[in-house]
Amino acid sequence: MSVLVQKVIEADYSFVIHTDNPMTSNPEELYAEVVVGMGEALVGAYPGRSLGIAINKTTKETQILSIPNKGIALRGTGFMFRSDSNSEDLVGFAGAGLFDSYPTKPMVEVPAAYASENIARNMDFISEIAIKLLEVGQEVVNLYERA
Repeated sequence: MSVLVQKVIEADYSFVIHTDNPMTSNPEELYAEVVVGMGEALVGAYPGRSLGIAINKTTKETQILSIPNKGIALRGTGFMFRSDSNSEDLVGFAGAGLFDSYPTKPMVEVPAAYASENIARNMDFISEIAIKLLEVGQEVVNLYERA
């Protein structure tokens, strides 16, 4: 058993990237979800939707699939501890990647004012974020292809 220890970085936005769109099984599209603040609001059991976008890898055309409406954003500092996600057979755990995270300082819930956030109302900003997410996704794929 091991524990991953990470420093918590105060985030303006957090995201999850799928380098092939899991909604359509289209390998020519990247799919990403974005929220305001820390990623636990995205991957945890917090109600509401994130900004969901599909980006064509060739044309870079961005399609908005969901508008963000989560009621809270999370802010935090300190360190985060997470159990080893390779130990799938432990009693009480559902499987790889579904382990709890334990922060040294509690996350602070703040209202997520998406009406004033660029990721909910500014298409130029959304397109800029989409291109950056596409670049990150492509770099991850390149790193794994070289390994």
